[in-house]
Amino acid sequence: FKFKPDLTHTNFIIPGALSRFACKVLRKGKVVSTRHELKQSMNPLLKWLEKRTAVYADHIVHISKVVEESYSKTSASSTTIHNGIDLKYIESLKHGKSIIKPLSIVCLGRMVPVKGQSVLVEAIPHVINKHPGVSVTFIGSGEDEFMLKNKVKSLNLIEKFTFKGWMERDKAMHLIASSNLMVVPTGAEQEGFGLAIIEGLAMETPLISSNIPIFREVAGDSARMFKTGDSQSLANAIIDVFENPAAAQSRSTQGKQRVMDKFTVDVMVDAYLNVYEQLFVNKSKKISG
Repeated sequence: FKFKPDLTHTNFIIPGALSRFACKVLRKGKVVSTRHELKQSMNPLLKWLEKRTAVYADHIVHISKVVEESYSKTSASSTTIHNGIDLKYIESLKHGKSIIKPLSIVCLGRMVPVKGQSVLVEAIPHVINKHPGVSVTFIGSGEDEFMLKNKVKSLNLIEKFTFKGWMERDKAMHLIASSNLMVVPTGAEQEGFGLAIIEGLAMETPLISSNIPIFREVAGDSARMFKTGDSQSLANAIIDVFENPAAAQSRSTQGKQRVMDKFTVDVMVDAYLNVYEQLFVNKSKKISG
């Protein structure tokens, strides 16, 4: 605080709470806090820390309506500003897009129970009955990786699955762009946004996601959704995308426009600048009054 800021913008629970408290004690300018986490995803200590220090914020931003609805109202004004992606960067990765092989599926994320990769593994035997050429590539790693590999082996699906581990961002985005389908099978317990969702939509890669509130908020009608945790429902969705490519492409085109309208860095930055401006306009009015 040697710079004596007129405004401090905090993110995430622990650094955000500490910064809010410091700003209150030292009386240093306005405080804007962005909430990224669902309240129910936090342990009791973090919930207490968040509630105790939220009163020190002048304005609270939620990255989604779903995040906002998980919290009680506070005395501070609040708004929802979705995260944004660099669309020019995404566009640069799409040049020379080509399909790696027919009926290819990509799934990206940490390999932990809430991300739902096991549901995708369990869905593939149902898909094979109609589309034996299907293949799945997992990008990511985590505590469930060993379990997932064992499940693939027990189902005699070794030749159908590829585990890439963590990849450089550019390579991962190229793989998403060159796949027939992207599947995001995450559960609702900890998902406050859906960065993978908007990246997939921006790539115009057909998308299937679990039917959870945040994905409905982010993707709208641009994703083919399935009943969360239901492997047969996911299999049916995959088969539908493979057998109705025109409808899948129509959703993809709609999804790209949705990203352009709602989820770019420019849209996000303009919204934050408006918050900052309003805080200081209101401050000036109070002083002049």
